[in-house]
Amino acid sequence: MLWPHYGFRGFSSIAKTRLAVRLSAMLVRHGLIYAAGRGLPGLINFASLAVFTRLLSPEQFGEYTLVVTAVGTADALLLQWLRLALLRFLPRADVDQTRTLSTIIRIMLTVVGVVGLVGALVASLVIRDETLEQLVYLGIALFVVQGVFEVTLEWVRSSLAPMRYGLYAGIKAVMTLLVGAGLAIAGWGAQGLLFGLIVSMSFALVVLGAPRAWAQAIRGPYDASLAGAIVRYGLPLATTATLGFIVATSDRFMLAAFLDRGVAGTYAVGYDLANYGIGMLLSIVNLAAYPLVVTALENQGAAAAKNELEKTLSLLLLFGLPAAVGMAVLAPNIAAVMVGQDFRTATEAVLPWIALAALIAGVKSYYLDLAFQLGHDTIKQLWIMLVTVVLNVVLNVLWIPVLGLQGAIYSTVLAYGVAALMAWWFGRSSFKLPFRTRFISRSIGSIVLASVAMAGALYLTRRWVGGPELVVQVLIGGLVYVVVVIAMNRTHVLALLRRKA
Repeated sequence: MLWPHYGFRGFSSIAKTRLAVRLSAMLVRHGLIYAAGRGLPGLINFASLAVFTRLLSPEQFGEYTLVVTAVGTADALLLQWLRLALLRFLPRADVDQTRTLSTIIRIMLTVVGVVGLVGALVASLVIRDETLEQLVYLGIALFVVQGVFEVTLEWVRSSLAPMRYGLYAGIKAVMTLLVGAGLAIAGWGAQGLLFGLIVSMSFALVVLGAPRAWAQAIRGPYDASLAGAIVRYGLPLATTATLGFIVATSDRFMLAAFLDRGVAGTYAVGYDLANYGIGMLLSIVNLAAYPLVVTALENQGAAAAKNELEKTLSLLLLFGLPAAVGMAVLAPNIAAVMVGQDFRTATEAVLPWIALAALIAGVKSYYLDLAFQLGHDTIKQLWIMLVTVVLNVVLNVLWIPVLGLQGAIYSTVLAYGVAALMAWWFGRSSFKLPFRTRFISRSIGSIVLASVAMAGALYLTRRWVGGPELVVQVLIGGLVYVVVVIAMNRTHVLALLRRKA
């Protein structure tokens, strides 16, 4: 197999202790590699957003973001559950990994093939507007290529190969910027950015040898009983993921419907900017931590998994909270530096609130929701997200006509807040997440107070405008935050970073 997987069988107590130490070391090492592997592409994505908002009008960017959102919704419904199943089933010591991979890949290719064929037939027979037809065809191609690309990424991630993961993400980010910007300059508009996405992912797959790995994996046996278990595990997650994506993106379609595509485009820029920043940091923690949580649970038991979960929550807040606070305080200068003139007012209004929403959503997805996934009780996630979607849509319908852009912002924050509370409350009966008073007071308490101190320091610089000024502001905020965290609990923080906590 191109990407070897770590399996653990028949552990003695000494071997389990050694595994726990190994997992802690791997969390640090993989976290650092994922930080580079996601951080550098994340910076390129920031640059792409800055470039694209200067090359496209709000209407063109609105078309682009609506197509990407539609593809993302289809992906969440039809493919994301397979990626989650891959992460959950592949590390198990009692399964044949070749059989698991072959089964998941065959299901995935079947889904992609059917959707691509049906979508192409509908586009050719129903749509008469040439521009819309082009966007639909590009959306279908994006769905297919993105599906293969994302499953490949999760396969690499489950195989505990963070460096290869970073290569995929980096090549995609660079090619998206170069191809998308070039075609936008040539006058291709939204179609150019979509074509750039398709080319970037295809190029990364070919260059890094994914076709060979897929060809090798698909030759393995198909296990019908395993497929049934995967479907039973994944279908609630598929619906849950779709509902979650609707919460995150329905406001764009409703802004376009109630107002116009230009407003949807300007809103999407601020939303994506906050999500790129907060989401990138939190996803780095999740990328490194989740496979190790599953490995600990499958090979050592619930106590070991809870130890890894506690570390996960610490890291999520250690990086996510100051990022959200900094983005909220520095929103005026971030908007001035990062986006085009036509997008700045909306971006400045959106950033503080969506940074908060992104933090809440990240903690829910990467920590609170693990109670359902680890406890094989994913149906509860479905009901929680169903309530959240209904709440979000109702609030958007009520508030957007009255409050405009702010109505979409407030709806998003409130919906994610309610979702997180429900996940915490109902998750307790599925898999009890760790909740030690000493941990809350020492680790989380120091993070909150350090973030407050950082916010105070940054507020004094809030009127600074410009790229160099933004760099200085980030350095000031980071320095204050780190100093306060270490000063409040030096021993604990150093132990956490060394993975000896």
